[in-house]
Amino acid sequence: MAETAYQDSAVFMPGRGAVLIAPVGTKPPTMEEIKTWLSKDTTAAIGSYVPVGYTSLDELPQIGGDTEGGEVVGVWENPSFRTTAVKTVDTVTITPVQFSEVPLKHRFGANGSIGEDGYFHIPPAYTATEIAVLVIVIDGTNFLAFQYPKAASAPGDGIEMDPEKFLGIPVVYTVLNQAGEPRGRIGHSALKKAVAPGVGG
Repeated sequence: MAETAYQDSAVFMPGRGAVLIAPVGTKPPTMEEIKTWLSKDTTAAIGSYVPVGYTSLDELPQIGGDTEGGEVVGVWENPSFRTTAVKTVDTVTITPVQFSEVPLKHRFGANGSIGEDGYFHIPPAYTATEIAVLVIVIDGTNFLAFQYPKAASAPGDGIEMDPEKFLGIPVVYTVLNQAGEPRGRIGHSALKKAVAPGVGG
């Protein structure tokens, strides 16, 4: 039992990776498709998923979440009778270091545009971009994929300048529900069901 409980290939260090985007509702690539991508060109698209561009090595993607609920409520006979319903909002934060059209639109508004004057025109009011998001962590020949069928962009933190780092434009994607799809998926080629059903699963 211990042999299958501990999986070396299910432990990852995010030394390299990629952030890819696709239209809302796009199915994630298969494990075999990601393996092929990994063995050939990790700057290429995977099916309908295309790279968002270069992202920061200093500010790696973050899978975050805000949680409400889970508070203990009781009855007279039992002060810790149960917990309230838990509600979560998941987010994916990335920091592109590539000042090209797609990252600029995700950071400053989908209704922004590159004008004939060569400038990106920031719109008066922000409009979110809705996309499917795929974050792939690469650890040698292994990978870990986070996929969300629907997410909406929003500006992240401010643009900070450091002479020893590439300039970044933080973007936060809030995960939304897409009809007929799970809220998100996490996958890798060694993912297996729990050793003892009902324990931790």
